[in-house]
Amino acid sequence: MLKSSDLIDEKIVFTDRITRSAYARDASMYRLMPESVVKPRNLHDVRNLLEFANASKTPVTFRAGGTSLSGQSVSNSIIAEILHNWKKFKILDNGKSIQLEPGVVAAHANSFLSPYKTKLGPDPASINSATIGGILSNNSSGMVCGTEFNAYHTLKSLSFMLPNGNVYNTDNPNENERFIQKEKILCTTITKIKETIKTDSKILNTIRNKYRIKNTIGYSMNAFIDFDRPIDIFAHLLIGSEGTLGFIISTILNTIQTYENIGTGLIIFNSPEEACKAIPFYKDLGAKAIEFLDDASLRTAVHYKNSPYKFDSIMPGSTGILIEYQHEFPNEINSLIKETKKYSDKNSNIRSTLIVTDKNNRDIIWKIRKGLYPTIGALRGDGKSVITEDIAVDIGSIAPVINELKRIFTKRKFHDGVIFGHAKDGNLHFITSVDFNSDSGIKNYEFMMNDLADLTLNRYNGSLKAEHGTGRNMAPFVETEWGGPIYEMMWKLKKSIDPNGILNPNVLLSSDPKIHLKNIKKTPLVNKIVDSCVECGFCENICPSRGYTFTPRQRIAIMRETQGLTLQIEEEKILQHGVSDTCVTDGLCAIECPVNIDTGKLVKELRSVRKKEGLLLGAVVKKFNLFITLIRFLLKLFILLQKVIGESIFNKLSNYVNKISENRIPIIPVSKIKINKIGKIKKISNPDYIVFPTCINRVVSTDNSDISSSEYIVKIAEKASLKVLMMDKSYDLCCGMAFSSKGYTKSGGIIQGMLIDQIKKAYRKYKVPIIIDMSPCTETIRKSMNFEQIKIMDSLDFLNTIKSRLSIKKLNLTCYVHSVCSDQPAGPTSVIHSIAQNCVEAIEDRKEDFCCGMGGDRGLKYPELTKNSIKKSVHFPLKSTIGVSSSRTCEIALSNELGIEFIPIEALVYRSLKN
Repeated sequence: MLKSSDLIDEKIVFTDRITRSAYARDASMYRLMPESVVKPRNLHDVRNLLEFANASKTPVTFRAGGTSLSGQSVSNSIIAEILHNWKKFKILDNGKSIQLEPGVVAAHANSFLSPYKTKLGPDPASINSATIGGILSNNSSGMVCGTEFNAYHTLKSLSFMLPNGNVYNTDNPNENERFIQKEKILCTTITKIKETIKTDSKILNTIRNKYRIKNTIGYSMNAFIDFDRPIDIFAHLLIGSEGTLGFIISTILNTIQTYENIGTGLIIFNSPEEACKAIPFYKDLGAKAIEFLDDASLRTAVHYKNSPYKFDSIMPGSTGILIEYQHEFPNEINSLIKETKKYSDKNSNIRSTLIVTDKNNRDIIWKIRKGLYPTIGALRGDGKSVITEDIAVDIGSIAPVINELKRIFTKRKFHDGVIFGHAKDGNLHFITSVDFNSDSGIKNYEFMMNDLADLTLNRYNGSLKAEHGTGRNMAPFVETEWGGPIYEMMWKLKKSIDPNGILNPNVLLSSDPKIHLKNIKKTPLVNKIVDSCVECGFCENICPSRGYTFTPRQRIAIMRETQGLTLQIEEEKILQHGVSDTCVTDGLCAIECPVNIDTGKLVKELRSVRKKEGLLLGAVVKKFNLFITLIRFLLKLFILLQKVIGESIFNKLSNYVNKISENRIPIIPVSKIKINKIGKIKKISNPDYIVFPTCINRVVSTDNSDISSSEYIVKIAEKASLKVLMMDKSYDLCCGMAFSSKGYTKSGGIIQGMLIDQIKKAYRKYKVPIIIDMSPCTETIRKSMNFEQIKIMDSLDFLNTIKSRLSIKKLNLTCYVHSVCSDQPAGPTSVIHSIAQNCVEAIEDRKEDFCCGMGGDRGLKYPELTKNSIKKSVHFPLKSTIGVSSSRTCEIALSNELGIEFIPIEALVYRSLKN
């Protein structure tokens, strides 16, 4: 086990069982426990790691997003995570190309490119989580790009490190000559293989034939035909090599045009045969994407709100064809839609046709398609593993191959097999579950794989891997796919570059014919909240603790790996800190998860088990106003203390107290807060609205003034000739989130119930909407009561409702707008963006959804949480001189880390009102 060496800094090496457990699994059906996890920070660390690996003959597997479906990113040796320190990017040639490091998430790259109306060519279903390193290493394609715009064909240049530590960049002049001079054995091998291919017509024709359709099994042998210079050949061999030939440092990819005018449709047919007959029509019409979904795939819409069709009406045999048209001109899209509907009207085998052009409805349709792996995997039986494969055949063979696949499923007793895929490219995916706990289950899987190889290769001249990469599960079939001579060429290439076999062994090439049946992942039941998780990793990119401690997927993996184990004291501490203490429980993971798994709920349960709710907590609930008064007093005391001893000394003292208390006592950012004044509650007999001031806003003012958010709401309402009444007994109440998020479920429920009772009482008396002045608290109350008759409004809803009654003059400012977690799904069209745009000349926004990491006061107890999340999520430099949000705690965190004043949206609106 790697602990430390003269070569590798021990700060980046992790050998504890908890961390290793977090990396023992990826999105595939395989599980291997690494001996150690290394997190290289730069190229120097990677070179030292490779030097150590070669000297000790220790294998290394590079891992980025870990969304691989074929076991490429797990290892029982060293896992080298190339993710959080590898996110640099640069837009080139006015967006026609982009330079990217391997840790950049593909969807984020597209967001960087969006102002230039370009995007990456590859568009895998996991695009919101998949990173550039994985996309290149697996030669990803996807729904729209086909083979024309996959990673291989959009590669412009590549910077890479060989196992010997030498670095090359294909963009540099004379690099090919240097490559030939320094890598003589490798270049000789490349030259000999190219010459053999060139002079052997059978081998040449085999390679050309294999790439007439999608094919990612084995190495990219088309590189020997497509290029002449050894460095260009090798650079393209690295694409799809799954980390077995070298380390990709960075790349420049050519981009493709995006279109603002898009029409996305879902046409449901009576049978797969009839659906396949229609594919040529949609293809000839110019559809950019044509996706196939069988009846089981269509029924997964049960997991989504606002399903575009009635999922419970899907009959056996029903088949969906998802199409997308993209064009520069809207009239062309309308014409294509009209032609499509005309075709549907004439086709009696079409049950329904839906074509939409607005983004939200288009996203719903695509979400069903992109989330199929985790949604279908969630339906597996207890203790079963999920497998997914993807093959490619000629388009005309799709329908018979689908029927043959179903016969194989029946023959081998896979009764939950689901088929879908990229019909435009003849690329079919299937998902099924296997009981690997029994010998019969393993045998059935083995026989099915043999049947699949025979069907695909011998009967339909297809490819066994269209886009998921070879991995472990197809490594034994590479020779079957390519034949002995070409297979030997692949081995010669591998041995010439990696003689010690240190790079990702048993992936892509393996001398073990049974490697695909070994190290199968088991998924023990740990908690019903997360048991349906297939560890796809879709949740990870949005988690504020990613790269600091663990992610939702890693928390689940750790629980599965450590179930029933007796842990050492140090291991317990790591588990407690990483799994429970540093989870913000913001619920964003559920938004990204196709089956809505909220790992935060699980963490709250874990905290609840540990917490004892004694008499003191009961007294706090009963005398909450007294507790708030005490908090106000202590904060005033801290502010006074800071003035006496100075800000620098106070901050050091606060950090020291936080450290020695093991993060129990929060760090107090007194320089960022001001205590508000307690205003007198005006008695109004006939209010238009009632406002509930949340506990944090009863203590901390909204900005440098001493005015609370609720008081701003009252003042703004007056400008609109409206009357707002403060809720009676407000200062005794709380939404309960401050208690339940810490595990005090009972106390949180009690005080929340008191607030709900008061809301009902106020509504019965006045029959007007209830405003809550902080978005997270609003969402908590909305989820906890039936408010169909009682209108619960967030302050954002209130401001948006009355904005037409206000006289607003835009401030000459650029403002950074931060949507809180509950509002993030709405994206840049959210209410807070709309309000802010009315108040200032320009706004800046996040390039990706993110949580600031504050989580109430959790970010004050664990300050690295907020630093980590904001650093990873906000892209500098910022033009803004001010920021807004709708949660005071978020504003404190953002102000701390971004160095600009953050105020609530109510304060911004009030500042922009004309006198």
